[in-house]
Amino acid sequence: LKHNLETHCLHALPFIAMNAFLVLSFVTLTVAGGAPSSVVLLGPSGSGKSETSNTLVGDARFTVSAGLESETIVPQGELTNFRGREWQVIDTPGYFDTSRSAEELESALAQFADLAKGKVALLAFVVPYGRFGDAHLRGWRLIRSTFGAEALRHIVLAFTSCGNRTETEVQRETERLCSKTPPPTLCGVLSDLSTLPGAVQVNVSRLIALGNLEPERRERDRTRFFSIAEELERLAGGPG
Repeated sequence: LKHNLETHCLHALPFIAMNAFLVLSFVTLTVAGGAPSSVVLLGPSGSGKSETSNTLVGDARFTVSAGLESETIVPQGELTNFRGREWQVIDTPGYFDTSRSAEELESALAQFADLAKGKVALLAFVVPYGRFGDAHLRGWRLIRSTFGAEALRHIVLAFTSCGNRTETEVQRETERLCSKTPPPTLCGVLSDLSTLPGAVQVNVSRLIALGNLEPERRERDRTRFFSIAEELERLAGGPG
């Protein structure tokens, strides 16, 4: 079953990978045209992408699953304003859902090009804090292998369900875990992020800790998320 699911994903991911690369490639055109930049949430079902999307838009516009089946069947995009600029938040289906066929998943991901209104400033690989498993590792490997170096320059690791923890605390915990022998699988992802070819290295953290759902924490997380997106966009030659 695991092999079949990963095979399905390998067929489907090139659609979203190709489209993300194309959008990322047209920085000057999209900025000149005034289209809102996008932040895209990626990862298996149950990672917290839809709830994170609601945090980013400041409203419950994305349906959050209350059961075992994903609520996000096709990509969904919503507009929001941050620091006087319009942004698009895109929530994507999980790549390892067993309830959908490969054809359904391909059809959903093929809509990504039509949905993205401007260039993609940030790709967030969303992972529940303390629950990095095989599905997340497979998802990361597929994204890394199909999106290409240009898109990977814009990727960050977003931990959900961090409670009151900050990025500093999460970073400290991951460093402790990664000092073990053998290190957890998550450490391979962290290593990839620190050694990406051509990765932006200047004052941009590639880790976001999304905490409890209280309004004050949500606003703090939203500000950090879009601030990192702005910085990545600026370093790529966009607004800023």
